[in-house]
Amino acid sequence: MLKNFFNDIEVAVDGKDGLEKFQQNDFHLVISDINMPNKNGIDMIRDIKKQNDEVFCFIISAHNESNYFTDAIELGVDGFLLKPIKFDQFATLMIKTIKRIQNSQETKKLNEKQAKLSSLGEMMDAIAHQWKQPLGTISMISSSVAYKLENNIDISNDEILSNNLKILKQTDHAIETLNCFRDFFRPDEIQKEVLAKDLIGSVANLMKSVLLKENIKLNLSCDETIKIDVIENEFKHVFINLINNSKDAYLTFDKGVQKVINIDILNNNDNKVIIDFKDNAGGIPNSIIDNIFQSNFTTKNNSKGTGVGLYMTKQIIEKVGGSIEVYNCNDGACFRILI
Repeated sequence: MLKNFFNDIEVAVDGKDGLEKFQQNDFHLVISDINMPNKNGIDMIRDIKKQNDEVFCFIISAHNESNYFTDAIELGVDGFLLKPIKFDQFATLMIKTIKRIQNSQETKKLNEKQAKLSSLGEMMDAIAHQWKQPLGTISMISSSVAYKLENNIDISNDEILSNNLKILKQTDHAIETLNCFRDFFRPDEIQKEVLAKDLIGSVANLMKSVLLKENIKLNLSCDETIKIDVIENEFKHVFINLINNSKDAYLTFDKGVQKVINIDILNNNDNKVIIDFKDNAGGIPNSIIDNIFQSNFTTKNNSKGTGVGLYMTKQIIEKVGGSIEVYNCNDGACFRILI
């Protein structure tokens, strides 16, 4: 019956096998019995939902298994198929589910587009901030020279050459900034190994004006040789989002604190890379910490927040097989990324 609706179908022999297959593939729909050996359907779906709460899940059940229904509903199961299964009812349910999956995918694409537009605006603002200083310096030097010439004030060749070098230096800085942002916006869908320190360093350069403006100190601890296997430009969004989140958190926190963001990167024993992103902006309220990666969840008002930043952060990381978790530590929040 399923072959009438789906191109790729995987069959698992029990809940344990089902969870392993889920972890190895990108599924849109899971249909499971309740009673199975090794791991029952409820426990399997509970573990699946922890990894991806957006996947659609259906339970096949007999009338005598109604004691499981409450657990299934609390897990967010999308529906029940009662035995014996009738093909016409099954077909109707699958058609409705496929439409829901398609709507979910369209919503996800819209969220991604919204996140990219939001990021574009932030980057344009960062470009403006970074260009403001060199352009201001060039304007000041040029005005000084023009004033002396217009008022017949002596100006030596050495002074002219010195001012010319200063202008060239500021121009080089502006071009370097432009090239950095141009690389950031260049489409990049290739997953490859990059040096973690270089990637974070590039983000620090992109966000330099924001960090300076908000008086935020960024510390990076990372071995020169550590590499991560990611889509480079997409992964830069992860740290831009996290930095912007910390920046916003500091706005409502004690103004007297020395604002510090620490990024610590190290290899663990499983040949994976751990990235800890910590700030000292007071942490995340326990009432919302479990929801911050959900789509469209935001603590900001409608004019300032879209709720796609951390949601997209999680999607980017999981796209390359990684994971992210958050918890409060000391006087701030810690985001731990595993690649």
